[in-house]
Amino acid sequence: MSSSRPRRRATTAKSYKTDPFADLDLSDEDLSKTADAASPPDDDDSDPDAQLSSALSEPDEEDEDEIEASEEEDASEDDDFDISGDEVVPVKRGRGPGKKGKGLPKTPTEKRIPKFYLYPKPNAGTRKSQQSAPSRSDAAQLTNTPSAHFTTIKSRKKSRITSTFGKSRVALVKGVLVRDRWVDIPFVPTRERLLLGGISEEEKKEKERKKGWGEEQMKEEYLNDDKQVMREVALDELTEYLPEKKDDLIRAVIGPIDDPKLVEFPAFATQSLAAAVRHDKKGWFFNAAGDVSAMVFLSPDKPEDENETWYQYLLVATRNLVGREFDPQSGKCCLQLWRFVANRDGSLNPDEGNAGLVAVIAGNWGGTVDMVSVPLPLGFPNDNSLGRFIAVLGGDGQVHIIKIPLPSYAHNATISLLVESPSYLLTPHPGTPTNPTPYFTALTFPTPTTIALGLSNGYLSTYSLHPFHPIPTFHFPVHSALITSISSTSVPTLILTTSVSGTHQLTSLLRPATDHIASLRTRLPTPFITYSPLLDSALIWDESNAAKLAPLSRFNGAVLVSKHMGGGNIRDAAASSHHPFVLSCGWEGTALVANVVRRAFHGKGRAWQCIWFRCVWSVREEMIRILEGFKAEEVMRREGERGEDGEGVVWEKKAGVQRVAWMERGKSEVSAWAAAAVGCGLVRVEDLAVDTGGVEPTPEEEGLLVKPDDEEEEETKQEKEEIVGEKEGEVVAEGDKMEE
Repeated sequence: MSSSRPRRRATTAKSYKTDPFADLDLSDEDLSKTADAASPPDDDDSDPDAQLSSALSEPDEEDEDEIEASEEEDASEDDDFDISGDEVVPVKRGRGPGKKGKGLPKTPTEKRIPKFYLYPKPNAGTRKSQQSAPSRSDAAQLTNTPSAHFTTIKSRKKSRITSTFGKSRVALVKGVLVRDRWVDIPFVPTRERLLLGGISEEEKKEKERKKGWGEEQMKEEYLNDDKQVMREVALDELTEYLPEKKDDLIRAVIGPIDDPKLVEFPAFATQSLAAAVRHDKKGWFFNAAGDVSAMVFLSPDKPEDENETWYQYLLVATRNLVGREFDPQSGKCCLQLWRFVANRDGSLNPDEGNAGLVAVIAGNWGGTVDMVSVPLPLGFPNDNSLGRFIAVLGGDGQVHIIKIPLPSYAHNATISLLVESPSYLLTPHPGTPTNPTPYFTALTFPTPTTIALGLSNGYLSTYSLHPFHPIPTFHFPVHSALITSISSTSVPTLILTTSVSGTHQLTSLLRPATDHIASLRTRLPTPFITYSPLLDSALIWDESNAAKLAPLSRFNGAVLVSKHMGGGNIRDAAASSHHPFVLSCGWEGTALVANVVRRAFHGKGRAWQCIWFRCVWSVREEMIRILEGFKAEEVMRREGERGEDGEGVVWEKKAGVQRVAWMERGKSEVSAWAAAAVGCGLVRVEDLAVDTGGVEPTPEEEGLLVKPDDEEEEETKQEKEEIVGEKEGEVVAEGDKMEE
């Protein structure tokens, strides 16, 4: 039985033509306007959705200025904030007065909500004073009493500072102080900025000195150390310890292009830069008579007596490479201690007789691979040494920690010393038949009483010097291959390492299995990794022959700060704890100096560098040519056209710059002293600080920087307004207001 629905006759739909405005008291003119507004558009008109969207998206007159200001503010930011808070506003179309609307447009429109900053905005009356940077005369006082100027940093500038230094109040003050003091200096420090002092107080340094070796018990142990056996011998007895190139003569062409000079350097001879290059040059050349493998500056405290001479020291290690490359090395080697005279303002004295070799320290640890010094000088009154330990990584794979005696100031004769037993001897943990015994490859001092060592099997070990025990306190694999370089940071538990696998890694000693992060990886072994205490960042090497800056807080993001042009390969780099200038050297014979602050604080800032000097070796004449007087150049990310054929260059080893070093452990007055060692055995020591006579010219006046592009002109003006300080009274008064 089937059932079906009965059919019905189709009926036409009823239509009502009732006037919706019949009950309203409207005139004919108002009705015509309403009808025109409600009538549909013609076929040739634009899309009604687009018209309605544009009409509804127009702001009110009272909010128009505010939204325009917020849009300009959003456009100036570098994507520091996301737009996840944007709200989609529904659009309604009405049919007339008293009728509910209906959402018709298919494409919803967006209405931007003005963003609110997370930091307090200044008042209208004090905006100019708060945005201004502190004056240079008050820069040293800001280390203790934080001013309120950092609370008005723009969001994008503040994010740069917080991502590099941290979010604490002390970190922000440090970041702003570093930026305001050094951001407008092109590539070499000025004497006036160095005399302002460091970012730490002397009281804090004295407090740190009293820790560790400064304690009474450890102080007595350091002064009465009987473990180290070092005796003075005649120079004739150390003939086999001296470099094998001691009889070779280095011929060098030094000076400007129009007036070069031929200078001959016998072994351990010196030459003043003022006499050879230019009268205003403050530096020295000397012949180390061997391939320099490591250099360390040693700076005693400034004497209280103004008539007493202030000496600075450079410890140089050489290795013998004469003969076949694969011949077994001899166990005999030596360290050279060179002395220089510093003026009261910290500048290097270039007068004749103020530089020379004062001590030769011989040992039986093989060729020196690397050496480092304790971070802080101890400065004991009855100490007859240079006030610190020196850790020497020998060719035998062991670490020898010794104390360097303080030479007598009475005469300039060279003394000869033989180390029979060091203060501490560190030996790698013995291996197994399947895993042979590793050897130490890199070293650093996280604290004055702790030393961290990298091994050939990728392990990282730490040893305590007090109480001393030959067993490591920490031993953990951080790499899968040999560790080529290691560096300590401002945090003693964070260690920077790099290996032949091309990996740069930051590891925490507290939880190494989980707390570690790797930066960019290269396809070639990385020769160095260096830490900049002033910027809390690491200097790492890129396979494009560039040095990059990687802050510890965002270690996986590095920015380009320096690059060796023309196919050069970076060999070494050095940073200082007193200023942000970076030294780098390469096998092509070039030594560069660059200021990395601008790239650290401004993502679009231009990186500038200058060639300190360049060496060219003549194989036929057996002579080296030293070129200088180069102009500043902008660091380019890529040279040539994309896809262009490259070329490889085999550089002469005798012309390559092997090592560079800053005066890192001394006073801020002498922190601009730099040293560079050439492969032929020639070492250059120079004071790179510029004396401006109290008036510091801008980079544009010196012609060192080009003018910015049009799109960066407005941003550069804002940066200059932040850099230029207001009067001292305004800054002090504003700081007092914020404190109240």
